[in-house]
Amino acid sequence: MREAFPGLELTRTDVSAEHLAHARDRLPGVELIEMDALEPPPRTFDVVCAFDVLEHIPEDGRVLTRLF
Repeated sequence: MREAFPGLELTRTDVSAEHLAHARDRLPGVELIEMDALEPPPRTFDVVCAFDVLEHIPEDGRVLTRLF
């Protein structure tokens, strides 16, 4: 995504601090936020992608509502 849109501000979230620590080395310049998808941060994003997330959350409809 960064190659296609060089000015893009990227943020990655994860419920796991361990996963974010691993991502830190692989995603330089990306903001990393530890959070639960059921409690997104009180801010706005232009685009939200949920890769490999919704199928693991029983309350997936609630997550989509919160993210919207």
